[in-house]
Parts: sequence; C-alpha cells; structure tokens
Amino acid sequence: MDILNWLYLAKNKFVRTTLGSEKDLMIFGSKVGFNKRGDLYQNYAMSVEDFTAAVVPTPTYKVYTALLTQSGGDDTQVIFNEDLTIGVTYLISYDGEIGEWDFTNVGAPNNLSGTYFVATGTTPNSWGGIGLLYNTGAPVVTVLENTIGNIYWTYSDVGYYLANLNGAFTEGKTIAFFGAQQSTGDEIGGYPESINYYAVYSWFEGVANDGTSERPIEIRVYN
Repeated sequence: MDILNWLYLAKNKFVRTTLGSEKDLMIFGSKVGFNKRGDLYQNYAMSVEDFTAAVVPTPTYKVYTALLTQSGGDDTQVIFNEDLTIGVTYLISYDGEIGEWDFTNVGAPNNLSGTYFVATGTTPNSWGGIGLLYNTGAPVVTVLENTIGNIYWTYSDVGYYLANLNGAFTEGKTIAFFGAQQSTGDEIGGYPESINYYAVYSWFEGVANDGTSERPIEIRVYN
C-alpha cells in the first residue's frame, strides 16, 4: 500500500467492521510493511476474531447473576395454553415422541420431554396440545447476566432450593455472593452441593424458612 493511501485511510477512519465479519483487518503502523522505492507497503492483516482475542482479555470466570424471589412451599402445577411467567422454571413432560409443540422461543434449549427451562418470554411458538409442569415453591428469577448455561431452579425442601445444570459447578472453582439481608434474622446463602447443583438456603432467625424477595445472587465458576 502506498504510504499516502495508508495515511488517507487512517485519517478518515475508513476501516470499520463488526465481529463475525469475513473480512480481514489491516493493522496500520510503521513496522507492518516493507519499503519499495521509498514507499511503505502494507503486508500484514488478521481476522476480526483474532484481533478481538488480542485486545480483549479472556474472562477468568463464567457468571450467573440474578434477582431471586421465592414464596410458598412444594406445590407442583401444570399449565396449558396460557401465558408463561418470565423467570419461572418449567418442565416439558410428555410420554411419547416429540410433537408439534415448540418452546424454544421462550427459553427452552430443545423440545424434548424431561427438559427444564427458565421462561424468557410469555408466548410459546406452539403448545401442541401438551402442558408444562412447574413448582410454585421453586425460586423465580430475574436473570441479569448468564454465561454459564441453561441453569434452572427446583424446590428441594423448606428453605432449600437448587440451581441445576449438569457439570457446571466445578469443584473448588465455584463461589457465590448474596445480597444484603432484608431484615433482622433473615439470612440467605449457599454452597455447591455437587458439580450438578448449587444449593441455596433461606433462614429466618436460624430456622429454615420459605420466602424471600428479589435477593441478588451471583454464582461464579472460575476457569
């Protein structure tokens, strides 16, 4: 590239792109070309992905941040052809082969029986004549950030709930942070029960107790 063209492009900021672009980037600088008859020629380029990897640090952990609300005890219900509630964990449960139902637009990773998902919308693509199971005692979450994966919530016992995702909570590399207490005697905490479950407990004055509202929780899994 002629040095005058190089200066013209740099001055006018004509080199623009986006992540995922198939174009290569030309890296402007005094040491990225060669001289021929007094002109500097550009001879170095890299992909957008390589450039991003070079300038953006690799995260040291994956994170799940949410506001957690829980009320009521263990109570399994079923819903048919109604609006879903965002933040509630639903279970696709049907004995038979996959049908015409489709919940992938509201948070489901697939439409297979036995799949749990946290609703991200209210109206599925198709109900297909089946219902979804849910537990009114399982925590309802407002997810603020999630780079871990398809975490869903279940009710285990009074004041005891599980964040579920197979193989996600690496032993010795998983920690969590919880928001401040709502009132005197109110406590919420947790621990990794296994690589598949993160247990969250709720106490009031030292006794296991159902009921908490929009409590911040952040789970980190370090690389």
